Amino acid sequence: PQMKTSILCMALFAALPAFAGPITKNVKNVTPVNFVPERVISYSNISARWLHTELDDDGGDHGAGVGAAIEYAVASNFYISAGGWWQNEKYDDGDVDGAGGQVGLGFHFPLCKSADLVLEAGGVYEQYSDDGGDEFGVYASPHLRMLLGPVEAHAGVFYTSSFGGDWSGFVDVFIPIVRNVDLVLGGNLGDEYWGFSVGARMRF
Repeated sequence: PQMKTSILCMALFAALPAFAGPITKNVKNVTPVNFVPERVISYSNISARWLHTELDDDGGDHGAGVGAAIEYAVASNFYISAGGWWQNEKYDDGDVDGAGGQVGLGFHFPLCKSADLVLEAGGVYEQYSDDGGDEFGVYASPHLRMLLGPVEAHAGVFYTSSFGGDWSGFVDVFIPIVRNVDLVLGGNLGDEYWGFSVGARMRF
């Protein structure tokens, strides 16, 4: 019986390569799964920018300052938005410090796989250090958001009712530099000014 057991064990060990060969071959042929997430248009992010403005009105020269904003998706097609800014503006008769903020709600729906139409509106507040004082108002910003490969781009208009009302057009480009972090390049054009901005955005 012991001899028979030894012969049986030897036969099993001899047969193992025959079973292991096909198993190993099948494992090698398994296609690896790609876990890199697909890039989507961001509605949950935080950003900060350096601002520069050229003033075209009488006595105006230029302005420089900083701005920050946050967006957070609260439902499949809705997001909340908040932001603020400060800027020092140069005029012939002296400097003026301006600051403001806004809080709003946005709605977006897809035009195609890589482009959304966005409607955002809310309340805005602005104040200036000269005799301009301060004022509350409302704002609206219909715009497009689209993906151009890995780059996200926004283009649209911004209206605010404060201080007599103002319309401006804007373009923002978000270029990925590391995971979930974008370089931000922006430009805007109003009736009596134009400007550009540089900053960073973190997606979450």
